[in-house]
Amino acid sequence: MSKSNEMQFTGVIKEIFPTKSGTSKAGNEWKAVEFIVEEEGEEYPQSAKFQMFGEDKVEKFEKYNNVGDNVDVSFNLKTSEFKGKFYTSLDAWKIWSNKGKEVEVTDEDDLDLPF
Repeated sequence: MSKSNEMQFTGVIKEIFPTKSGTSKAGNEWKAVEFIVEEEGEEYPQSAKFQMFGEDKVEKFEKYNNVGDNVDVSFNLKTSEFKGKFYTSLDAWKIWSNKGKEVEVTDEDDLDLPF
């Protein structure tokens, strides 16, 4: 399978949802955060809901990012099938905030999710 080109979205963090955590079927602990970023300066601004997985990555995200921050989000588009239904997610792997701090996520985390 070939990797797709890097996708990027720039805007302002409008909402950060409560952090989720749990244990996979294989017994591995996981942590995730979801957040909304909205374009600025556009007549019809677009919004996107991103997710970030991994305890250390979520902690960095929470430490350096707040609602109202201008950010550049690098992400992967992922669609998975589970029990006949399809789920699409925007998996953030790098975020640059207006504070100059970077949160980087890699594909190394195997969270053993059902999709």
